[in-house]
Amino acid sequence: MNGHQRSATIAAGAIALAAAAGCTSPPAPKVSVAIAEKPNPVQPAAVATYLVTVRNTGTVTVTSSSLDVGLYANAQPAPILGEPRSCQATATMRICQVGPLAPGQVRALTFYVRAPGGGTLTGRATYLARSPQQQVTATTPTVTTPVTSVAQSQR
Repeated sequence: MNGHQRSATIAAGAIALAAAAGCTSPPAPKVSVAIAEKPNPVQPAAVATYLVTVRNTGTVTVTSSSLDVGLYANAQPAPILGEPRSCQATATMRICQVGPLAPGQVRALTFYVRAPGGGTLTGRATYLARSPQQQVTATTPTVTTPVTSVAQSQR
């Protein structure tokens, strides 16, 4: 028997003993994430602002966390004009390091996007939070912003 199998057996036995003794597992982190855009609608070539807010709604500190933000113009990655320094670009999204969050703590990240000549802008964010014991994710619904001229929006 190798060391990995022995460790698994001992860990499984310890969990069974803990359960029999009425012990509970440590609380999992609880998080929320929201995304908001303005203006809505946005004019062609104007700048749209996306605010992504993450919140630790639980009772344990999130030891590390990251945020994946997808911002798209007509289903293609949108031109980002400004973003937090903690973010790095991939081919299709931004990955931002959010860091630790104490219970009740909130962090907000702002992104600036150039609107295309027409169509729509869409945005979505997924937050991954880790504590020493567990990890959880939270994903926003997709927000859609129509890109229309002033004359079109007044019809």
